[in-house]
Amino acid sequence: YPPSTTACASLYTSSHTLSLSLSQTHAHPFGVLPTMTLTFALGASAIAFAPIVAVFLVLIVKQPYAVILSIGSSFFWLLAISGTALVNSVFSHWLLIIPVSVILQELLRVLFIIAYRRMRMTVVEEKEEEEEEEEEEEEDEGRHHALHRFRSHSLYSILSTDSSLSRLPDLTGIGLGFAAASSFLMYGSVLWDARGPGLLFSVACPVLPIYLVSAFNNVAFSVLHFLWTYIADYGLAQRSPVAISLIIFSHVVASFATVINSIEGENLCAVSTGALFALCAVTSFVTFMVFRMRPVTPEA
Repeated sequence: YPPSTTACASLYTSSHTLSLSLSQTHAHPFGVLPTMTLTFALGASAIAFAPIVAVFLVLIVKQPYAVILSIGSSFFWLLAISGTALVNSVFSHWLLIIPVSVILQELLRVLFIIAYRRMRMTVVEEKEEEEEEEEEEEEDEGRHHALHRFRSHSLYSILSTDSSLSRLPDLTGIGLGFAAASSFLMYGSVLWDARGPGLLFSVACPVLPIYLVSAFNNVAFSVLHFLWTYIADYGLAQRSPVAISLIIFSHVVASFATVINSIEGENLCAVSTGALFALCAVTSFVTFMVFRMRPVTPEA
């Protein structure tokens, strides 16, 4: 490796995978392959960034407030990964780095959602005050049902179970920020070091370039970041430690699944990627059940 690749691999390990840092170049079984072409780079990038680009163009681009939330949440993810890098400079063993990285990422995700819910509580309060003034002008009698839960600025009210505190586009924007920051920093650095001559192959899949394997892994993690955000909001609203614990557990499982890419063998990367997409399916089912139990406001 040139030094830049080693440094990049170290940072990539800090987040959720060891596949790049423990990969090596191999003679391809079908002969010597040419330098990685622009077409291959664009194809791998299209796969890796497909979820975040699709969500942004279809759901977020017409929601200015969701765009702002995505920028803010991406900054929180960068804070989490910066903390991981500091820990990695002292303790570099992956058995410690992976759990630390997961805990920091989920802690910052929860803190950002708490801040978002606090802001939404203020918006709802102002809207209710306007409605009260309008009703007082129309009738002299007091209102029949006032929503006093939004008048308290305590943490209890911030974590209120009322669905009006959460909007689906906003939560999607928060998930997009985490997914985009992770994708562009981690997979973007992989593509940057792919500009040199030759191709880098994973020891777990000698017939596939590491860039393609990492692209599919990136897709799975991008989808999971959206799902983890939805579940985190539910966990805060319901004050459910089970939901938050489920996020941390599934994130740790997903991160350790990528370690399979460091084991020398044939087609082991399929096991790793398959495990990630299986986890996506299970987490998607959990998210579906969350939406059934506590639907969020689609528009507000």
